[in-house]
Amino acid sequence: MLIYYIKISRHVFVLGESRALAITNMVLGLKEIHIRGEIRTYVDYTIDLLNVSEYRDNKIPTGWLGNRIVMRVRAERPPWYLLVVGGDLYVYELIQISRNTQRHSKGYKHSGSETSETLLYG
Repeated sequence: MLIYYIKISRHVFVLGESRALAITNMVLGLKEIHIRGEIRTYVDYTIDLLNVSEYRDNKIPTGWLGNRIVMRVRAERPPWYLLVVGGDLYVYELIQISRNTQRHSKGYKHSGSETSETLLYG
Protein backbone atom coordinates (compact mmCIF):
# COMPACT_ATOMS: atom_id res chain seq x y z
CA MET A 1 0.00 0.00 0.00
CA LEU A 2 1.37 3.40 -0.93
CA ILE A 3 -0.07 6.50 0.72
CA TYR A 4 1.03 10.08 0.14
CA TYR A 5 0.04 12.89 2.51
CA ILE A 6 0.58 16.53 1.60
CA LYS A 7 0.64 18.46 4.87
CA ILE A 8 0.09 21.97 3.50
CA SER A 9 -3.04 21.20 1.50
CA ARG A 10 -4.21 18.29 3.71
CA HIS A 11 -4.65 15.91 0.80
CA VAL A 12 -4.11 12.17 0.96
CA PHE A 13 -3.41 10.18 -2.20
CA VAL A 14 -3.57 6.39 -2.34
CA LEU A 15 -2.56 4.05 -5.14
CA GLY A 16 -4.35 0.86 -6.09
CA GLU A 17 -4.67 -1.37 -9.15
CA SER A 18 -8.37 -0.44 -9.28
CA ARG A 19 -10.67 2.13 -7.70
CA ALA A 20 -11.99 -0.49 -5.28
CA LEU A 21 -8.48 -1.49 -4.19
CA ALA A 22 -7.44 2.16 -3.79
CA ILE A 23 -10.50 2.82 -1.60
CA THR A 24 -9.76 -0.28 0.47
CA ASN A 25 -6.16 0.89 0.89
CA MET A 26 -7.37 4.33 1.96
CA VAL A 27 -9.72 2.86 4.58
CA LEU A 28 -6.96 0.61 5.94
CA GLY A 29 -4.53 3.52 6.07
CA LEU A 30 -7.01 5.79 7.85
CA LYS A 31 -7.78 3.11 10.42
CA GLU A 32 -4.08 3.03 11.32
CA ILE A 33 -4.04 6.73 12.26
CA HIS A 34 -3.67 7.28 15.99
CA ILE A 35 -3.97 10.85 17.29
CA ARG A 36 -3.48 11.57 20.97
CA GLY A 37 -5.04 14.54 22.69
CA GLU A 38 -8.13 16.66 22.31
CA ILE A 39 -7.90 17.03 18.54
CA ARG A 40 -11.06 16.57 16.48
CA THR A 41 -10.50 14.89 13.13
CA TYR A 42 -12.60 13.71 10.22
CA VAL A 43 -11.01 10.27 10.06
CA ASP A 44 -14.17 8.37 11.13
CA TYR A 45 -16.32 10.49 8.81
CA THR A 46 -13.94 9.88 5.89
CA ILE A 47 -13.88 6.12 6.49
CA ASP A 48 -17.70 6.12 6.56
CA LEU A 49 -17.81 8.18 3.35
CA LEU A 50 -15.39 5.81 1.57
CA ASN A 51 -17.61 2.85 2.44
CA VAL A 52 -20.79 4.30 0.89
CA SER A 53 -21.78 2.26 -2.19
CA GLU A 54 -22.34 5.36 -4.37
CA TYR A 55 -18.78 6.48 -3.68
CA ARG A 56 -17.29 3.03 -4.21
CA ASP A 57 -19.14 2.65 -7.52
CA ASN A 58 -18.16 6.20 -8.60
CA LYS A 59 -21.82 7.15 -9.07
CA ILE A 60 -21.81 10.45 -7.24
CA PRO A 61 -23.24 13.70 -8.63
CA THR A 62 -21.56 17.05 -8.07
CA GLY A 63 -23.65 17.93 -5.01
CA TRP A 64 -23.38 14.52 -3.35
CA LEU A 65 -20.96 15.56 -0.59
CA GLY A 66 -22.83 18.81 -0.02
CA ASN A 67 -26.08 16.88 0.43
CA ARG A 68 -24.42 14.59 3.00
CA ILE A 69 -23.26 17.65 4.92
CA VAL A 70 -26.72 19.29 4.79
CA MET A 71 -28.35 16.04 5.98
CA ARG A 72 -25.79 15.94 8.82
CA VAL A 73 -24.70 12.39 8.05
CA ARG A 74 -22.48 11.23 10.89
CA ALA A 75 -20.09 8.32 11.14
CA GLU A 76 -21.29 5.65 13.54
CA ARG A 77 -19.00 5.07 16.47
CA PRO A 78 -18.89 1.94 18.57
CA PRO A 79 -20.69 2.09 21.93
CA TRP A 80 -18.60 3.66 24.70
CA TYR A 81 -18.43 0.44 26.70
CA LEU A 82 -16.69 -1.39 23.84
CA LEU A 83 -14.02 1.31 23.84
CA VAL A 84 -13.59 0.95 27.60
CA VAL A 85 -13.31 -2.85 27.46
CA GLY A 86 -10.98 -2.64 24.46
CA GLY A 87 -8.78 -0.15 26.32
CA ASP A 88 -8.73 -2.38 29.41
CA LEU A 89 -7.73 -5.42 27.37
CA TYR A 90 -5.02 -3.42 25.60
CA VAL A 91 -3.54 -2.21 28.91
CA TYR A 92 -3.78 -5.71 30.39
CA GLU A 93 -1.91 -7.10 27.38
CA LEU A 94 0.82 -4.45 27.76
CA ILE A 95 1.21 -5.40 31.43
CA GLN A 96 1.47 -9.11 30.52
CA ILE A 97 4.06 -8.38 27.83
CA SER A 98 6.08 -6.33 30.32
CA ARG A 99 5.91 -9.10 32.95
CA ASN A 100 6.90 -11.78 30.45
CA THR A 101 9.80 -9.66 29.23
CA GLN A 102 11.02 -9.24 32.81
CA ARG A 103 10.64 -12.97 33.50
CA HIS A 104 12.56 -13.94 30.38
CA SER A 105 15.31 -11.44 31.12
CA LYS A 106 15.70 -13.06 34.58
CA GLY A 107 15.68 -16.57 33.12
CA TYR A 108 12.30 -17.41 34.64
CA LYS A 109 10.38 -20.17 32.90
CA HIS A 110 6.63 -19.80 33.22
CA SER A 111 4.20 -22.65 32.76
CA GLY A 112 0.49 -21.95 32.55
CA SER A 113 -0.34 -24.04 35.64
CA GLU A 114 1.91 -22.07 38.01
CA THR A 115 0.12 -18.75 37.76
CA SER A 116 -2.00 -17.36 40.58
CA GLU A 117 -2.96 -14.17 38.75
CA THR A 118 -6.60 -13.52 38.01
CA LEU A 119 -8.12 -10.93 35.73
CA LEU A 120 -11.38 -9.46 36.99
CA TYR A 121 -13.63 -6.92 35.33
CA GLY A 122 -16.25 -5.15 37.26
